[in-house]
Amino acid sequence: MLYAPLEDGLSQQVRLKTGEIALIRPLVGATDIAACEHLQTQTWGEGPHAGLIAHSVLGVIPSVGGLVVGGFVDDVLQTCLISFSGFSKAAQPLHWSSRLAVTQVYRDAGLGYEMKRYQRLACREMNVTDIYWTYDPLESRNAHFNVNKLGVEIEAYKRDVYGLSESPLHQGIGTDRFLVRWSVHAPRKTVSVDLHKPPLFLGTRVSGVTQYKVMIPDNIQRIKDHHPEVAVAHRQRTRALFESAFALGLVVLGFQRDADAGGSYYILGERS
Repeated sequence: MLYAPLEDGLSQQVRLKTGEIALIRPLVGATDIAACEHLQTQTWGEGPHAGLIAHSVLGVIPSVGGLVVGGFVDDVLQTCLISFSGFSKAAQPLHWSSRLAVTQVYRDAGLGYEMKRYQRLACREMNVTDIYWTYDPLESRNAHFNVNKLGVEIEAYKRDVYGLSESPLHQGIGTDRFLVRWSVHAPRKTVSVDLHKPPLFLGTRVSGVTQYKVMIPDNIQRIKDHHPEVAVAHRQRTRALFESAFALGLVVLGFQRDADAGGSYYILGERS
């Protein structure tokens, strides 16, 4: 629960997997904003195509219903979350979650998950029912976080959403993304299946088969660094498969890792 009112918002204390206590609160003032800018640079690099959100924008986002929030451990910023307010085509309020950065040392501590919980509760208080964002379908770590931990609905596959990127995370393989929706009231329940049963999706539906799987590598960044042509091939293959699957009415039901095979799999099927 959000508690402990501050001058410009609400704060929340959470216990991390490390046993440490993190303080999540709105980022206020020049020092906070500068720390948020620095963390973005650490995460996505520098340059005009890195997609960083500048201090001139960060300072006004909360004034128009958005969130600029940080997570601190021992008074040091270890994560920041930035989201904008907006409206759907049906004039329903929504949030666009633009950035979630976590320092390397705290990426397995549960801090990112606590930031999303904070965001969800804050949006509830603003009568926002849905939060949208994008993530790279080839990033297995992000897939597990989004599909399994948060329970997002994958709405669409979008090609080169952000165009040319100078970020070391994105260079060389384009910026194809899943567009996802996260219901703040009823996140989707993930599906777990025996990975030996669903066949690989090959671009067409098979009579009598209700579930399929699409493989992605466990670590696309390592492949991109050492075998960039293989990383590009993974992008081209999965782009064709996901676009075909969604056109046929299939949706993502779950995500699982096959430790024996060294790969990860999206589980596709019909919407229940």
